[in-house]
Amino acid sequence: MTSLYALLRPALRLLLPMVILVAGIMIGWSLRELSLVPSAPNGIQRTMEVAPMNGIASGHHPTFHCSNFTKPVREQGAMNIDKLLAKSDGDTVSVKARIMNVYPDIMGTNWYHLCDKAGGRVLVAETRQIAHPGIDISIKGTLRQNAQIGGAYNFPLFLEDADIEGVPKPSPRPAGSTTL
Repeated sequence: MTSLYALLRPALRLLLPMVILVAGIMIGWSLRELSLVPSAPNGIQRTMEVAPMNGIASGHHPTFHCSNFTKPVREQGAMNIDKLLAKSDGDTVSVKARIMNVYPDIMGTNWYHLCDKAGGRVLVAETRQIAHPGIDISIKGTLRQNAQIGGAYNFPLFLEDADIEGVPKPSPRPAGSTTL
């Protein structure tokens, strides 16, 4: 006659790791909900992040935030990103900001994730010009607030047809051409 432990051993070997995993997930979720665990590096809250809309390839699109921003941008009389909220949709604005990330040649244009202070608002701009992450730029374009782009994002602050000061402009596309 075999013991009860010998009969249950295979089931326990399968169930015990699963129970530990579920318990760890529940404890981590509880601590995060109670705000005992910081939600961003160095304790900076990500309240100003721009994330993909739920259900639309959200696992494949990046989230934009300014929590990893370090040195402040020298404004030199230019408008900062927070002041864009007072502007109207469709206004032409100029902003001094730092390029955090570049997403080149998506839907026929280059996309820039811009910040001007740690934990601040995110500005997303699209232009055909090419610049590199980590540099401070002056950028001018048409402001769109709460712009829904490509069915994946709703950008609170978005500059379309932007122009980066001091960066050469590419040659225009031939009439009737499309980019895939």
